[in-house]
Amino acid sequence: AEVGEGDIGPAPLDFFAVDDEDLLVTFPPDIHRPSLEDSFDDSLKDSFESEMSATAILRNLIGRAHRKVRNHIFLHTLGHHRPYFVVFTCLLNLGIFMYTMHYNNCPEHSDNCLEADALGRFSFEATSVNPLYGPSPRTLLNMGAKSTELIVEKGEPWRLVAAVYLHVGVVHVLSNVAGTLAYGWTLEKDHGWMKVAWLYNLSGISSMMWSAIMKPKGLTVGASGASLGMFGCNFANLVMNWSVLDEPMLQIPVLLVAAGVEAFMGLAPYVDNVSHIAGFATGLLFGFIFFYHPRIAQDIDASGPLAGVVRAQWQNQQGHQWVLIALAAPMLVAMMFLSFVLLFAGIDVSGFCGCEGLDCQDTFLWTCPNYNPPGAELMHDCNTDVFPSNMTTVISCVGSTEAPLTIIGEQLSQEFLDMLCDQQCAH
Repeated sequence: AEVGEGDIGPAPLDFFAVDDEDLLVTFPPDIHRPSLEDSFDDSLKDSFESEMSATAILRNLIGRAHRKVRNHIFLHTLGHHRPYFVVFTCLLNLGIFMYTMHYNNCPEHSDNCLEADALGRFSFEATSVNPLYGPSPRTLLNMGAKSTELIVEKGEPWRLVAAVYLHVGVVHVLSNVAGTLAYGWTLEKDHGWMKVAWLYNLSGISSMMWSAIMKPKGLTVGASGASLGMFGCNFANLVMNWSVLDEPMLQIPVLLVAAGVEAFMGLAPYVDNVSHIAGFATGLLFGFIFFYHPRIAQDIDASGPLAGVVRAQWQNQQGHQWVLIALAAPMLVAMMFLSFVLLFAGIDVSGFCGCEGLDCQDTFLWTCPNYNPPGAELMHDCNTDVFPSNMTTVISCVGSTEAPLTIIGEQLSQEFLDMLCDQQCAH
């Protein structure tokens, strides 16, 4: 069939088949079955009124239906979906960060808040408490930051989800929103919101689980693992759908440059690279399993009354797709199962990780601090023990070798204890 005016490019043809013997045309249920009247243009009707053969009528009918089917395939596969989930997730992360700052209410417990006059209760903690312009570590812990001790020993696994949607500061949340838009926009347009929603949340949860296993003494928040899961899925999408993507060769340098930027930013202070790597790996494997577009098997009749008519049929997977799915599926299941067992069985494998080498590295843009203040990874939690009998309060930092702070002879409010914890354990 020739491409008519208004048709959308050359695209694979499918959704109908022609039976040579019965001359039967089958259409999908959601495509309008064209009638003879709406399938002929004026010139064809004139020729039909004179001496139009039945074969010519059928070939014209199939040709017009052919173009409708092609448009249907194109519009309902690549680029058809609207990226509702990506937009909603970005707005949700921004909204939760605003609520976190409202809950933090820095002026209530500190006189050193940044921009207190302009922002009021939304003002930032001092950079000695949070160098990334955000809330205090205590606020993040109260709202659901990843803490291995609380997840395992206190029975709070909900933190594995909540921590994905919390952010430590303005720079942190804006960078993750930008990453989600950059890596998720096209994926959702091509594959729909359902797959992308599963990808985002599974990658985020996996990143928090592996961070809790490999860095049990740190507090971690942020959607970086989920965002990098989308990034990893873009690599899988390119491999799985090479023949149906638009200009796939141009996507290779874009992804490689983005990978270089992500790797470089992983050297920055306050970054939990264990979380990043786990999120990327989860997204890559998930993409190999679920993010594929079916191929089209095509055949053209060489002779007979239907000569030149394309016969098309969906092929769900090709050989290389089956191989990648078969490899990725057990790897993803093993990765998730292993993380679940190691975390909730309390098996400490952090000593085998060598994860300290993945932390901050000095570059020409920054110098790593000799301590780990609150950032994308908050390295210290605070324990407060109050002894009313002798009015003694002992504040100690989990994961720190510093001597505990002991206060004798004062009855301290909870707000003041939180402030002392922030000051004592953020250095």
